[in-house]
Amino acid sequence: MIKDYKPTLQQFGPSWARRSIHLLLGGIAAFALTMGMVNQRLHRDQDAWEENESWLSSPLDLPLTESYLEDDMDNLETPAVSKSKILNNKKIQLVKVLKGDSLSKIFYRLGLSAKSLDAVMSLGDETQKLRNLSPGKTLRFSLTAEGQLLGLSYDIGPGNSVEVWQENNVFRLKHKLAPIQQQISYSSGDIQNSLFISGKRAGLNYNLIQQMVDIFGWDIDFALDIQPNDSYHLIFEEKYQGGAKIGSGNILAVEFNNHGKTYRAVRYTDKNGQAGYFSPDGFGMHKAFLRTPVNFSRISSHFGNRRHPILHRLRQHKGVDYAAPQGTPVKATGDGIVTFVGTKGGYGKSIELRHGNKYSTFYAHLSRFSKAIQPGTRVKQGEIIGAVGHTGLASGDHLHYEFRIDGVHHNPLTVALPRSMPIQGLNRKDFVAHADKMMSLLEQRKNTKIAANAHPVKKAVSHEP
Repeated sequence: MIKDYKPTLQQFGPSWARRSIHLLLGGIAAFALTMGMVNQRLHRDQDAWEENESWLSSPLDLPLTESYLEDDMDNLETPAVSKSKILNNKKIQLVKVLKGDSLSKIFYRLGLSAKSLDAVMSLGDETQKLRNLSPGKTLRFSLTAEGQLLGLSYDIGPGNSVEVWQENNVFRLKHKLAPIQQQISYSSGDIQNSLFISGKRAGLNYNLIQQMVDIFGWDIDFALDIQPNDSYHLIFEEKYQGGAKIGSGNILAVEFNNHGKTYRAVRYTDKNGQAGYFSPDGFGMHKAFLRTPVNFSRISSHFGNRRHPILHRLRQHKGVDYAAPQGTPVKATGDGIVTFVGTKGGYGKSIELRHGNKYSTFYAHLSRFSKAIQPGTRVKQGEIIGAVGHTGLASGDHLHYEFRIDGVHHNPLTVALPRSMPIQGLNRKDFVAHADKMMSLLEQRKNTKIAANAHPVKKAVSHEP
Protein backbone atom coordinates (compact mmCIF):
# COMPACT_ATOMS: atom_id res chain seq x y z
CA MET A 1 0.00 0.00 0.00
CA ILE A 2 1.30 3.44 -0.98
CA LYS A 3 1.05 6.03 1.77
CA ASP A 4 0.73 9.78 1.18
CA TYR A 5 4.11 11.44 1.11
CA LYS A 6 4.38 14.10 3.86
CA PRO A 7 7.87 15.55 4.09
CA THR A 8 9.03 16.91 7.44
CA LEU A 9 11.34 19.78 8.28
CA GLN A 10 13.95 17.30 9.32
CA GLN A 11 14.05 15.89 5.80
CA PHE A 12 14.95 19.29 4.37
CA GLY A 13 17.60 19.93 6.93
CA PRO A 14 18.30 22.88 9.24
CA SER A 15 19.34 25.30 6.45
CA TRP A 16 15.90 25.14 4.80
CA ALA A 17 14.20 25.80 8.14
CA ARG A 18 16.33 28.86 8.75
CA ARG A 19 15.51 30.25 5.27
CA SER A 20 11.79 29.71 5.88
CA ILE A 21 11.94 31.60 9.17
CA HIS A 22 13.87 34.48 7.51
CA LEU A 23 11.31 34.72 4.71
CA LEU A 24 8.44 34.76 7.20
CA LEU A 25 10.08 37.50 9.30
CA GLY A 26 10.84 39.54 6.14
CA GLY A 27 7.20 39.34 5.03
CA ILE A 28 5.99 40.51 8.44
CA ALA A 29 8.42 43.47 8.36
CA ALA A 30 7.36 44.50 4.83
CA PHE A 31 3.70 44.34 5.84
CA ALA A 32 4.34 46.49 8.91
CA LEU A 33 6.28 49.04 6.84
CA THR A 34 3.46 49.26 4.25
CA MET A 35 0.82 49.75 6.92
CA GLY A 36 2.97 52.41 8.54
CA MET A 37 3.23 54.33 5.24
CA VAL A 38 -0.52 54.07 4.69
CA ASN A 39 -1.18 55.26 8.23
CA GLN A 40 1.26 58.15 7.76
CA ARG A 41 -0.48 59.13 4.50
CA LEU A 42 -3.86 59.05 6.22
CA HIS A 43 -2.54 61.28 8.97
CA ARG A 44 -1.13 63.70 6.36
CA ASP A 45 -4.50 63.89 4.63
CA GLN A 46 -6.20 64.42 7.97
CA ASP A 47 -3.70 67.16 8.84
CA ALA A 48 -4.33 68.81 5.48
CA TRP A 49 -8.03 68.92 6.22
CA GLU A 50 -7.38 70.22 9.74
CA GLU A 51 -5.26 73.03 8.29
CA ASN A 52 -8.37 74.14 6.40
CA GLU A 53 -10.70 74.00 9.43
CA SER A 54 -10.78 77.84 9.38
CA TRP A 55 -13.57 77.71 6.83
CA LEU A 56 -15.71 75.87 9.37
CA SER A 57 -15.65 78.83 11.76
CA SER A 58 -18.96 80.37 10.58
CA PRO A 59 -21.86 78.96 12.63
CA LEU A 60 -24.48 80.46 10.30
CA ASP A 61 -26.35 78.28 7.83
CA LEU A 62 -26.61 80.98 5.17
CA PRO A 63 -28.61 80.50 1.97
CA LEU A 64 -26.47 79.58 -1.02
CA THR A 65 -25.77 82.74 -2.97
CA GLU A 66 -23.05 83.57 -5.43
CA SER A 67 -20.77 85.14 -2.80
CA TYR A 68 -21.41 82.37 -0.27
CA LEU A 69 -20.52 79.72 -2.82
CA GLU A 70 -17.30 81.56 -3.59
CA ASP A 71 -16.36 81.74 0.11
CA ASP A 72 -16.95 78.01 0.53
CA MET A 73 -14.87 77.13 -2.51
CA ASP A 74 -11.85 79.33 -1.94
CA ASN A 75 -10.84 77.70 1.36
CA LEU A 76 -10.34 74.17 0.06
CA GLU A 77 -6.99 73.00 -1.25
CA THR A 78 -6.71 71.50 -4.73
CA PRO A 79 -7.21 67.70 -4.56
CA ALA A 80 -5.15 64.97 -6.22
CA VAL A 81 -8.31 63.80 -8.01
CA SER A 82 -11.34 64.43 -5.78
CA LYS A 83 -11.92 65.58 -2.22
CA SER A 84 -14.98 66.55 -0.21
CA LYS A 85 -16.01 68.04 3.13
CA ILE A 86 -19.31 68.62 4.92
CA LEU A 87 -20.11 72.22 5.87
CA ASN A 88 -23.44 73.31 7.42
CA ASN A 89 -25.26 70.32 5.92
CA LYS A 90 -23.64 71.02 2.57
CA LYS A 91 -21.01 68.94 0.85
CA ILE A 92 -18.16 70.83 -0.84
CA GLN A 93 -16.60 68.60 -3.49
CA LEU A 94 -13.40 69.47 -5.37
CA VAL A 95 -12.69 67.56 -8.58
CA LYS A 96 -9.53 67.83 -10.65
CA VAL A 97 -10.23 67.64 -14.39
CA LEU A 98 -8.56 64.62 -16.00
CA LYS A 99 -7.51 64.17 -19.61
CA GLY A 100 -10.57 63.41 -21.72
CA ASP A 101 -12.95 64.63 -19.03
CA SER A 102 -16.20 66.42 -19.79
CA LEU A 103 -18.75 67.95 -17.46
CA SER A 104 -21.16 65.08 -18.16
CA LYS A 105 -18.53 62.50 -17.17
CA ILE A 106 -17.80 64.36 -13.93
CA PHE A 107 -21.52 64.68 -13.15
CA TYR A 108 -21.85 60.93 -13.68
CA ARG A 109 -18.91 60.18 -11.35
CA LEU A 110 -20.46 62.35 -8.65
CA GLY A 111 -23.86 60.76 -9.09
CA LEU A 112 -25.48 64.01 -10.21
CA SER A 113 -28.59 63.80 -12.36
CA ALA A 114 -28.80 64.45 -16.09
CA LYS A 115 -31.58 66.92 -15.25
CA SER A 116 -29.13 69.05 -13.24
CA LEU A 117 -26.59 68.89 -16.08
CA ASP A 118 -29.22 70.03 -18.61
CA ALA A 119 -30.29 72.87 -16.31
CA VAL A 120 -26.70 74.13 -16.06
CA MET A 121 -25.83 73.76 -19.75
CA SER A 122 -28.97 75.62 -20.83
CA LEU A 123 -27.89 78.84 -19.09
CA GLY A 124 -26.59 80.57 -22.21
CA ASP A 125 -23.47 81.07 -24.31
CA GLU A 126 -21.16 81.30 -21.29
CA THR A 127 -21.67 77.57 -20.70
CA GLN A 128 -19.34 77.02 -23.68
CA LYS A 129 -16.50 77.45 -21.21
CA LEU A 130 -17.85 74.42 -19.32
CA ARG A 131 -17.88 72.35 -22.50
CA ASN A 132 -14.10 72.67 -22.94
CA LEU A 133 -12.55 71.70 -19.62
CA SER A 134 -8.75 71.82 -19.34
CA PRO A 135 -6.93 68.89 -17.69
CA GLY A 136 -5.42 69.91 -14.35
CA LYS A 137 -8.01 72.60 -13.64
CA THR A 138 -10.36 72.27 -10.67
CA LEU A 139 -14.15 72.19 -10.48
CA ARG A 140 -15.72 73.04 -7.12
CA PHE A 141 -19.18 71.62 -6.44
CA SER A 142 -21.58 72.56 -3.66
CA LEU A 143 -24.05 69.74 -2.94
CA THR A 144 -26.86 69.04 -0.50
CA ALA A 145 -26.32 66.42 2.18
CA GLU A 146 -28.25 64.08 -0.13
CA GLY A 147 -25.87 64.82 -3.04
CA GLN A 148 -28.07 67.21 -5.06
CA LEU A 149 -26.36 70.03 -6.95
CA LEU A 150 -26.52 73.50 -5.39
CA GLY A 151 -23.80 75.19 -7.43
CA LEU A 152 -20.38 74.89 -9.01
CA SER A 153 -17.33 76.97 -9.84
CA TYR A 154 -14.73 76.45 -12.59
CA ASP A 155 -11.44 78.36 -12.50
CA ILE A 156 -10.33 79.01 -16.06
CA GLY A 157 -7.29 81.07 -15.09
CA PRO A 158 -6.16 83.85 -12.75
CA GLY A 159 -9.12 86.13 -12.17
CA ASN A 160 -11.19 84.19 -14.71
CA SER A 161 -13.92 81.79 -13.59
CA VAL A 162 -17.44 80.56 -14.28
CA GLU A 163 -19.82 80.47 -11.30
CA VAL A 164 -23.15 78.62 -11.16
CA TRP A 165 -25.46 78.98 -8.14
CA GLN A 166 -29.09 78.54 -7.18
CA GLU A 167 -31.44 81.40 -6.53
CA ASN A 168 -35.12 80.68 -5.76
CA ASN A 169 -34.62 77.09 -6.99
CA VAL A 170 -33.36 78.35 -10.36
CA PHE A 171 -29.76 77.96 -11.53
CA ARG A 172 -27.94 81.13 -12.54
CA LEU A 173 -24.53 81.59 -14.19
CA LYS A 174 -21.97 84.35 -14.27
CA HIS A 175 -18.60 84.63 -16.01
CA LYS A 176 -16.38 86.42 -13.53
CA LEU A 177 -13.45 88.21 -15.14
CA ALA A 178 -11.17 90.31 -12.98
CA PRO A 179 -10.11 93.64 -14.52
CA ILE A 180 -6.68 93.78 -16.15
CA GLN A 181 -4.30 95.98 -14.19
CA GLN A 182 -1.09 97.45 -15.50
CA GLN A 183 2.13 98.42 -13.79
CA ILE A 184 5.34 99.96 -15.11
CA SER A 185 8.39 97.70 -15.09
CA TYR A 186 12.04 98.25 -15.98
CA SER A 187 14.60 96.09 -17.73
CA SER A 188 18.06 96.49 -19.21
CA GLY A 189 20.74 94.41 -20.82
CA ASP A 190 24.12 94.27 -22.53
CA ILE A 191 24.43 92.57 -25.89
CA GLN A 192 27.22 90.11 -26.61
CA ASN A 193 25.75 87.90 -29.35
CA SER A 194 22.31 89.14 -30.37
CA LEU A 195 19.50 91.32 -29.09
CA PHE A 196 17.14 88.34 -28.84
CA ILE A 197 19.55 86.30 -26.70
CA SER A 198 20.25 89.29 -24.46
CA GLY A 199 16.55 90.14 -24.20
CA LYS A 200 15.62 86.62 -23.14
CA ARG A 201 18.37 86.72 -20.52
CA ALA A 202 16.93 90.02 -19.23
CA GLY A 203 13.48 88.45 -18.90
CA LEU A 204 11.91 90.15 -21.92
CA ASN A 205 9.43 88.25 -24.06
CA TYR A 206 9.41 88.17 -27.86
CA ASN A 207 6.79 90.93 -28.07
CA LEU A 208 8.96 93.46 -26.18
CA ILE A 209 12.13 92.56 -28.09
CA GLN A 210 10.31 92.93 -31.41
CA GLN A 211 8.92 96.28 -30.28
CA MET A 212 12.49 97.54 -29.79
CA VAL A 213 13.42 96.33 -33.26
CA ASP A 214 10.38 98.07 -34.74
CA ILE A 215 11.01 101.33 -32.87
CA PHE A 216 14.66 101.69 -33.95
CA GLY A 217 14.43 99.77 -37.24
CA TRP A 218 14.72 102.99 -39.27
CA ASP A 219 18.00 103.95 -37.55
CA ILE A 220 19.67 100.66 -36.66
CA ASP A 221 20.23 97.64 -38.86
CA PHE A 222 19.76 94.91 -36.28
CA ALA A 223 21.36 92.30 -38.52
CA LEU A 224 24.59 94.22 -39.21
CA ASP A 225 24.94 97.18 -36.87
CA ILE A 226 24.77 95.38 -33.52
CA GLN A 227 28.15 95.30 -31.77
CA PRO A 228 29.38 93.56 -28.59
CA ASN A 229 28.67 95.69 -25.49
CA ASP A 230 25.76 97.53 -27.10
CA SER A 231 23.14 98.08 -24.40
CA TYR A 232 19.52 99.04 -23.83
CA HIS A 233 17.25 100.30 -21.05
CA LEU A 234 13.46 100.38 -21.16
CA ILE A 235 10.34 100.90 -19.11
CA PHE A 236 7.23 99.02 -20.23
CA GLU A 237 3.76 97.92 -19.21
CA GLU A 238 3.12 94.58 -17.53
CA LYS A 239 -0.41 93.21 -17.34
CA TYR A 240 -1.88 91.47 -14.29
CA GLN A 241 -5.24 89.78 -13.77
CA GLY A 242 -6.43 88.29 -10.52
CA GLY A 243 -3.00 88.96 -9.00
CA ALA A 244 -1.13 86.95 -11.67
CA LYS A 245 0.99 88.27 -14.52
CA ILE A 246 -0.66 87.54 -17.85
CA GLY A 247 1.61 89.36 -20.30
CA SER A 248 3.30 92.58 -21.31
CA GLY A 249 2.01 95.70 -22.99
CA ASN A 250 3.73 98.60 -24.74
CA ILE A 251 7.22 99.96 -24.30
CA LEU A 252 6.78 103.43 -22.76
CA ALA A 253 10.34 104.75 -23.06
CA VAL A 254 13.53 103.14 -24.32
CA GLU A 255 17.20 103.95 -24.78
CA PHE A 256 19.48 101.98 -27.12
CA ASN A 257 23.25 102.43 -27.19
CA ASN A 258 24.67 101.23 -30.51
CA HIS A 259 28.37 101.44 -31.27
CA GLY A 260 28.84 104.59 -29.20
CA LYS A 261 25.68 106.34 -30.40
CA THR A 262 22.60 106.68 -28.20
CA TYR A 263 19.03 106.51 -29.54
CA ARG A 264 15.99 107.33 -27.39
CA ALA A 265 12.28 107.02 -27.98
CA VAL A 266 9.07 107.58 -26.03
CA ARG A 267 5.55 106.37 -26.71
CA TYR A 268 2.97 109.16 -27.02
CA THR A 269 -0.78 109.14 -27.66
CA ASP A 270 -2.19 112.41 -29.01
CA LYS A 271 -5.56 113.98 -28.22
CA ASN A 272 -7.12 112.07 -31.13
CA GLY A 273 -6.03 108.71 -29.73
CA GLN A 274 -3.25 108.18 -32.29
CA ALA A 275 -0.21 106.49 -30.70
CA GLY A 276 3.37 106.32 -31.94
CA TYR A 277 7.01 106.51 -30.94
CA PHE A 278 8.95 109.76 -31.05
CA SER A 279 12.40 111.01 -30.20
CA PRO A 280 12.46 113.22 -27.07
CA ASP A 281 12.57 116.31 -29.33
CA GLY A 282 9.29 115.30 -30.99
CA PHE A 283 10.34 113.71 -34.29
CA GLY A 284 8.64 110.44 -35.20
CA MET A 285 10.80 107.32 -35.09
CA HIS A 286 8.89 106.17 -38.16
CA LYS A 287 10.99 107.36 -41.09
CA ALA A 288 10.00 107.65 -44.72
CA PHE A 289 12.22 104.63 -45.55
CA LEU A 290 13.26 101.37 -43.94
CA ARG A 291 17.00 100.94 -43.74
CA THR A 292 16.92 97.47 -45.34
CA PRO A 293 14.42 95.77 -47.69
CA VAL A 294 15.04 92.16 -46.63
CA ASN A 295 15.94 90.04 -43.62
CA PHE A 296 19.32 88.64 -44.52
CA SER A 297 22.40 86.93 -43.11
CA ARG A 298 25.16 89.10 -44.60
CA ILE A 299 26.10 91.70 -47.18
CA SER A 300 27.76 90.00 -50.12
CA SER A 301 28.77 93.20 -51.93
CA HIS A 302 28.99 96.80 -50.72
CA PHE A 303 28.36 100.11 -52.47
CA GLY A 304 31.27 101.47 -54.57
CA ASN A 305 33.92 100.15 -56.97
CA ARG A 306 34.29 96.39 -57.21
CA ARG A 307 35.29 93.62 -59.61
CA HIS A 308 32.12 92.10 -61.07
CA PRO A 309 31.93 88.40 -60.05
CA ILE A 310 30.77 87.30 -63.55
CA LEU A 311 32.07 89.94 -65.96
CA HIS A 312 35.41 90.12 -64.09
CA ARG A 313 35.71 93.85 -64.77
CA LEU A 314 36.21 96.71 -62.33
CA ARG A 315 33.04 98.76 -62.33
CA GLN A 316 30.90 100.94 -60.07
CA HIS A 317 28.52 98.97 -57.87
CA LYS A 318 25.59 101.35 -57.44
CA GLY A 319 23.80 99.48 -54.69
CA VAL A 320 24.18 96.91 -51.94
CA ASP A 321 23.82 93.14 -52.35
CA TYR A 322 22.05 91.31 -49.50
CA ALA A 323 22.74 87.56 -49.40
CA ALA A 324 19.57 85.64 -48.51
CA PRO A 325 18.04 82.26 -49.43
CA GLN A 326 15.91 82.08 -52.57
CA GLY A 327 12.31 82.95 -51.84
CA THR A 328 13.08 85.31 -48.93
CA PRO A 329 10.44 88.10 -49.01
CA VAL A 330 11.51 91.51 -50.30
CA LYS A 331 9.82 94.58 -48.78
CA ALA A 332 9.20 98.03 -50.20
CA THR A 333 11.35 100.33 -48.08
CA GLY A 334 8.90 103.23 -48.42
CA ASP A 335 5.45 104.21 -49.64
CA GLY A 336 5.52 104.65 -53.40
CA ILE A 337 4.28 103.81 -56.89
CA VAL A 338 5.57 100.98 -59.08
CA THR A 339 7.22 102.51 -62.16
CA PHE A 340 8.78 99.33 -63.55
CA VAL A 341 8.24 95.59 -63.08
CA GLY A 342 9.81 93.05 -65.41
CA THR A 343 13.20 91.85 -66.70
CA LYS A 344 15.99 94.40 -67.12
CA GLY A 345 19.17 93.00 -68.72
CA GLY A 346 21.76 91.74 -66.26
CA TYR A 347 19.57 92.75 -63.34
CA GLY A 348 17.11 89.97 -64.18
CA LYS A 349 13.64 90.28 -62.71
CA SER A 350 13.46 93.78 -61.21
CA ILE A 351 11.11 96.33 -59.62
CA GLU A 352 11.50 100.10 -59.47
CA LEU A 353 9.50 102.31 -57.09
CA ARG A 354 9.07 106.09 -57.10
CA HIS A 355 8.64 107.81 -53.73
CA GLY A 356 7.37 111.31 -54.42
CA ASN A 357 9.33 113.50 -56.82
CA LYS A 358 12.73 113.13 -55.18
CA TYR A 359 13.37 109.51 -54.19
CA SER A 360 13.35 106.14 -55.96
CA THR A 361 14.41 102.59 -55.05
CA PHE A 362 15.38 99.61 -57.21
CA TYR A 363 15.21 95.84 -56.42
CA ALA A 364 16.94 93.30 -58.72
CA HIS A 365 17.72 89.58 -59.29
CA LEU A 366 14.27 88.61 -57.95
CA SER A 367 12.92 85.10 -58.35
CA ARG A 368 9.30 86.28 -58.65
CA PHE A 369 6.99 89.26 -58.20
CA SER A 370 4.02 89.57 -55.85
CA LYS A 371 0.76 89.12 -57.75
CA ALA A 372 -0.50 92.63 -57.04
CA ILE A 373 2.63 94.36 -58.33
CA GLN A 374 1.92 96.08 -61.66
CA PRO A 375 3.11 99.40 -63.15
CA GLY A 376 1.13 102.16 -61.45
CA THR A 377 0.34 100.09 -58.34
CA ARG A 378 0.67 101.95 -55.03
CA VAL A 379 2.61 100.12 -52.33
CA LYS A 380 3.04 100.72 -48.61
CA GLN A 381 6.24 100.69 -46.59
CA GLY A 382 6.99 97.11 -45.53
CA GLU A 383 4.67 95.56 -48.14
CA ILE A 384 6.03 92.38 -49.78
CA ILE A 385 6.73 93.11 -53.45
CA GLY A 386 8.78 90.07 -54.51
CA ALA A 387 11.21 87.35 -53.46
CA VAL A 388 14.98 86.91 -53.51
CA GLY A 389 16.47 84.95 -56.42
CA HIS A 390 19.46 84.95 -58.80
CA THR A 391 17.97 85.93 -62.17
CA GLY A 392 20.15 87.90 -64.60
CA LEU A 393 23.91 88.12 -64.07
CA ALA A 394 24.04 86.76 -60.54
CA SER A 395 26.49 84.27 -59.07
CA GLY A 396 24.13 83.27 -56.23
CA ASP A 397 20.92 84.08 -54.41
CA HIS A 398 20.85 87.70 -53.31
CA LEU A 399 18.97 90.98 -53.57
CA HIS A 400 20.55 93.96 -55.32
CA TYR A 401 19.11 97.15 -53.79
CA GLU A 402 19.62 100.76 -54.93
CA PHE A 403 18.61 104.04 -53.31
CA ARG A 404 18.47 107.20 -55.47
CA ILE A 405 17.94 110.88 -54.66
CA ASP A 406 17.11 113.03 -57.69
CA GLY A 407 18.38 110.18 -59.86
CA VAL A 408 21.79 109.99 -58.13
CA HIS A 409 22.78 106.71 -56.47
CA HIS A 410 23.57 106.81 -52.74
CA ASN A 411 24.86 104.16 -50.35
CA PRO A 412 21.70 102.62 -48.80
CA LEU A 413 23.60 101.80 -45.61
CA THR A 414 24.77 105.33 -44.83
CA VAL A 415 22.39 107.71 -46.63
CA ALA A 416 20.61 110.14 -44.29
CA LEU A 417 16.99 109.08 -44.43
CA PRO A 418 14.42 111.89 -44.40
CA ARG A 419 12.93 112.54 -40.98
CA SER A 420 9.23 112.55 -40.28
CA MET A 421 7.39 115.75 -39.43
CA PRO A 422 7.73 116.77 -35.75
CA ILE A 423 4.79 117.05 -33.36
CA GLN A 424 3.30 120.52 -33.70
CA GLY A 425 0.30 122.59 -32.68
CA LEU A 426 -1.83 121.77 -29.66
CA ASN A 427 -0.10 118.43 -29.07
CA ARG A 428 3.38 119.94 -28.76
CA LYS A 429 3.12 121.20 -25.17
CA ASP A 430 1.43 118.02 -23.99
CA PHE A 431 4.07 115.88 -25.69
CA VAL A 432 6.99 117.75 -24.12
CA ALA A 433 5.55 117.29 -20.62
CA HIS A 434 4.87 113.60 -21.26
CA ALA A 435 8.28 112.94 -22.81
CA ASP A 436 10.09 114.67 -19.93
CA LYS A 437 8.15 112.56 -17.41
CA MET A 438 8.82 109.24 -19.18
CA MET A 439 12.50 109.93 -19.86
CA SER A 440 13.01 111.07 -16.26
CA LEU A 441 11.41 107.86 -15.01
CA LEU A 442 13.63 105.80 -17.31
CA GLU A 443 16.73 107.65 -16.10
CA GLN A 444 15.70 107.16 -12.47
CA ARG A 445 15.21 103.41 -12.91
CA LYS A 446 18.48 103.16 -14.81
CA ASN A 447 20.46 104.98 -12.11
CA THR A 448 18.88 102.80 -9.42
CA LYS A 449 19.97 99.69 -11.30
CA ILE A 450 23.50 101.03 -11.81
CA ALA A 451 23.79 101.89 -8.11
CA ALA A 452 22.53 98.44 -7.12
CA ASN A 453 25.11 96.78 -9.37
CA ALA A 454 27.88 98.99 -7.97
CA HIS A 455 26.99 98.14 -4.36
CA PRO A 456 25.51 94.64 -4.31
CA VAL A 457 23.90 93.50 -1.07
CA LYS A 458 26.07 90.94 0.67
CA LYS A 459 24.37 87.70 1.54
CA ALA A 460 24.53 86.54 5.14
CA VAL A 461 27.10 83.82 5.64
CA SER A 462 25.84 80.79 7.52
CA HIS A 463 28.11 79.43 10.27
CA GLU A 464 26.00 76.42 11.01
CA PRO A 465 27.93 73.16 11.15
